[in-house]
Amino acid sequence: MKLNSSLSELFNTQSKITLINYILTSGFNMTGRELSRVSGISHSQVILILKIFESYNLVLGRRAGKSVVWSAKPGSYAFKSLVRIFKNSELLNPVSDLIKRLQQWSLNNSSLIYKSILFGSVSSGSERLSSDIDFYVLAVSTEAKDKTLKQLEELSLSFVYLYGNTLSPYILTKKERSAIKNKALLKNIDGGIVIYDKEGKNKRS
Repeated sequence: MKLNSSLSELFNTQSKITLINYILTSGFNMTGRELSRVSGISHSQVILILKIFESYNLVLGRRAGKSVVWSAKPGSYAFKSLVRIFKNSELLNPVSDLIKRLQQWSLNNSSLIYKSILFGSVSSGSERLSSDIDFYVLAVSTEAKDKTLKQLEELSLSFVYLYGNTLSPYILTKKERSAIKNKALLKNIDGGIVIYDKEGKNKRS
């Protein structure tokens, strides 16, 4: 491998990340066509990526008849580095980082809220590039609701900088929630990811 090259080239596309997940699996041993079939990536692209991986000493290709069988090199610098990176899923899964930030905000403002939930397309994994981050908050009072809204406006600015997505808070008091007749909306909210619950039920740790 080129010792002055950056390992970031190994996971700078979704296709590479997909293949890495297979390669890091214990006992990885596949032909390019087998890997193409299970990953859903075209055979030509799989071979191109595997050759890049080979140049970084991540995999080894050996001929078996008319085919080339690829296996991982667990002792290599690239393999060991990728294991460390991929074990920390937050590096590859921004929603984990988002949830932690929402948890911290909720804990910091626990005197103002009963509950908070990440709901909508982000919680279900169906968001688009420009989707808002839908965040439900059950405030302890009308005054607390006003304070919460101001704080979430500041948090939204930081999220635009971090993720490129706007935070869309939906803040209610218990009285306001009980007056909602849109059952589908309530079902959507309650089906989301519970970030904070003052009673301790379903609270994420």
